[in-house]
Amino acid sequence: MTWKKKTALLLAALLLMSCMPVGAVGSFHDINDTETARNVEILQMMDVINGISLNSFAPQGTLTRAQFTKMAIMVMGKGDQVSGYQSFTIFPDVKSSHWASGYVNLAVRGTLGEDGKTSTGRFIAGFADGTFGPDKTITYGEAITILMRLLGYTDKDVGIVWPTGYINAAKAIGLADGVSLGGGNSITRAQAAQLFVNLLGTTKKDSKETYGASVATPVENVTVLDAGAKDENGTPAIEVISKETGKSTPYPLANGIIPQLIQGRQGDLLLNGKGEVLTFVPDKVGYSVDFTVSSAKAGTIADTNGKEYTVNASTDTFYRGEKKTYGDVFVNLRSGTRVSLHFGANGKVDAVFVAAVSSEDTLVIRQNGSNVGLAAITGGRTDYKIIKNGETVAASDLKAYDVATYIAGENTIYISSLRLTGYYEKAYPTASAPSQVTLMGYEFDVLPNATASFSQFKVGDTITLLFTQDFKVAGAADPKDVRGTAMGIGTAKGGSATVALLDGITLKGKTSATASYDGELVTVTSSRSGEISLSPVRVGGTADSLNVAKRKLGSRDLAANVVILERVSTGAASRIGLEDIRMDVVPGIKIQLARINDAGKVDLLILDNVSGDSFIYGIAQIGKDTEQNLDGSTSEVNTMTLMYGEEKSVGPFYQTPLNQGTWGGIAVSGGTMTRIVTNVKLTKLASITNQQWLDEDTVLVNQQPYEVSDKVICYNRTSGLWITVGAARAFGERMTLYVDDFHVVRGIEVG
Repeated sequence: MTWKKKTALLLAALLLMSCMPVGAVGSFHDINDTETARNVEILQMMDVINGISLNSFAPQGTLTRAQFTKMAIMVMGKGDQVSGYQSFTIFPDVKSSHWASGYVNLAVRGTLGEDGKTSTGRFIAGFADGTFGPDKTITYGEAITILMRLLGYTDKDVGIVWPTGYINAAKAIGLADGVSLGGGNSITRAQAAQLFVNLLGTTKKDSKETYGASVATPVENVTVLDAGAKDENGTPAIEVISKETGKSTPYPLANGIIPQLIQGRQGDLLLNGKGEVLTFVPDKVGYSVDFTVSSAKAGTIADTNGKEYTVNASTDTFYRGEKKTYGDVFVNLRSGTRVSLHFGANGKVDAVFVAAVSSEDTLVIRQNGSNVGLAAITGGRTDYKIIKNGETVAASDLKAYDVATYIAGENTIYISSLRLTGYYEKAYPTASAPSQVTLMGYEFDVLPNATASFSQFKVGDTITLLFTQDFKVAGAADPKDVRGTAMGIGTAKGGSATVALLDGITLKGKTSATASYDGELVTVTSSRSGEISLSPVRVGGTADSLNVAKRKLGSRDLAANVVILERVSTGAASRIGLEDIRMDVVPGIKIQLARINDAGKVDLLILDNVSGDSFIYGIAQIGKDTEQNLDGSTSEVNTMTLMYGEEKSVGPFYQTPLNQGTWGGIAVSGGTMTRIVTNVKLTKLASITNQQWLDEDTVLVNQQPYEVSDKVICYNRTSGLWITVGAARAFGERMTLYVDDFHVVRGIEVG
């Protein structure tokens, strides 16, 4: 049984004993919006608010004055003082036997000064008739007044007109963000949650600290990497990374409630005196958007509704628990990946968080089309959604050895078919019950409920690891029953090999193979420690053509998470998106590989030069070199170097397909760039004026629009300098464009 399941059972037991029912985190079936669910999680961590049953929160329900008073006491961190105020009566309608007597009495009397008369923080009072009205529905005006007084504001600060003065002041300082009501209106439980979360992040009167920082120790400016982490003692923790230092740290949870929906959020942790997390306060500046990726490329990312967001290559991106840049990871963001974009005050994306989908709630499917065991990882819920290959599927679409991972905050089961077969190199602490295993030199974390599957294996065996989408080991299997599915871009030379798997990790090791690989698609396995074996994926044309707009290869649909690789002839493969293809229909002769998944859809394509982007473009420079002949003599030979910027070049090559000074492009063999696979000469368009530029991305020549590449290079013949597009256009009235067969401007020359 996972720790989370134990927590749910404990909460269920408390439900039977408590006057104010509680609910398990992530299991409120009646909360439909993420923001409310996140607010509830944040407040549950402090025990400020709970559900009305194990599975229900009643977000549209109202709150009584007594219930709101309890919430205020708990957010103040005074819950441990309540028992001392339960044995007496201040208000005739709140006798000592009333469930809320301790909270109400503490709110009225526990905030008086030492003289017993002067208020130092009294935030609530009864009515003129001497009653408190504990069961009366609290109004928006009353709620705002209570929270403003917690921040240190009084009638003198806001004016004598009540509650308008308090409401206007609350709007001015951000306390009322997201809630707009009349003073006499009742507030819903969802709105109350929003107000209390706002309170934690609102600055107190005459102070530089927020309310949250006044009741707990803040750890400021962090991003939550893993809300379900463990610290070094195995205690449930929240792992965060500091925006200032870039250092990640796990902080143990104070009450064990796992706040799943704060994952990827930026803000402040609040710690108690023991250094344990009381709660998390999201940043109030900016906003976040969560979505499932449909495509990601350099500079942009799109959701499944087709909305595209601009992301700078240098934008901080938190990926697999590490701080990287968007330019480093966008090629790994396959369709179906969950991400969060954080927008700053300027409305631009300032951070990207790639959601992990691992948790202890995983299950290895044992039979095709079976949903057996899914209820166990969902806590009994049956209204979940199943995502496989980036698409919503039914349980009947599941296959044996698929790994199911349940994310309660999204009520979604993610299916992974990632597998790796190889030599079992290392295990910690034991091979039969490991928490970490090493395969092909890579150390993988093993989920707790996967350890039992290793009992039949020992170090030195050949084993198949079954993974979640973020490469956590969910199980081990005999290769006789199931083999690895991993493919990657391989490079092997001189006895060492590197394979960048299409799913996001890189394997390195020695290789005994005599063949060399340079940017080719390969499968990978291993048969001894420290070595990896590469096998090229067989390629060949197809009779079917690819209709890009319809997302069809012949009669087959493309999978939502289709991976598309582009290469030129036998050159190195690189990842592209469907939107990068500059052909409406790709003929079968240009399709080197089409892989079909278990749903009958195409999930991998290798295409031969469909965008023009796989060439390196520049100006050819011919030089001389000395080559040694077989008889020991030497000969002078021509070499070619392609120049494409200030101190930027590739070569020299002994091949010279382009003449001196020619604008063209070359495709090279791979990462080592040892040979030219093929080349292309660019077409020259002379005497182009600025008036022919329709915008910064398009030039019109003889009624033909030409797209300007975002990597276009510009050269000034007069100065001999490489310059920017803006400088090229500003230099003179006319310029020369060099374009490829896809009508894309690859080079600009002036002077």
